[in-house]
Amino acid sequence: MKIGIIVYSQTGNTFSVASKLYEELKKTSNKVSLMRVEATRDLKQNVLELTKEPKINQYDVIIFASFVEAFTLCPVMKNYLENIETMKGKKVFSFVTQFLPYKWLGGTHAVNQMKNICEQKDATIIESGVINWKNKRREDRINDLIDMIVSKIEGTK
Repeated sequence: MKIGIIVYSQTGNTFSVASKLYEELKKTSNKVSLMRVEATRDLKQNVLELTKEPKINQYDVIIFASFVEAFTLCPVMKNYLENIETMKGKKVFSFVTQFLPYKWLGGTHAVNQMKNICEQKDATIIESGVINWKNKRREDRINDLIDMIVSKIEGTK
């Protein structure tokens, strides 16, 4: 199975979780790629331009990862997902990271936005998650998320 992990990260927190997931998935019999979405943003002018948009065509499973910005999905990831023409036949996982300690402080909303966009593009949503960076059990939550994704991918073969 071909798996693409597509991440947008500014501080490196989201990318660190995606990298751990990548390392775990490499231990399986799957072919795994880790790619970054990149963009230039001018917040004063409210301008956003995607400069790197990973293609998803070759992947059976896609994992989208981003962070929460102002209690919602980061505009860069939202824009990237909206620009994808179709996700028909793709199995999708998604997760977000957020600084605040509770997922109801934007994390749940952001992950639901990701799921809704993907469903509108005909993706099959498998699972999603929220990692709260200020949570005392953050490392346990990261490991739980990774274990869940790996086991569900292995179960979909």
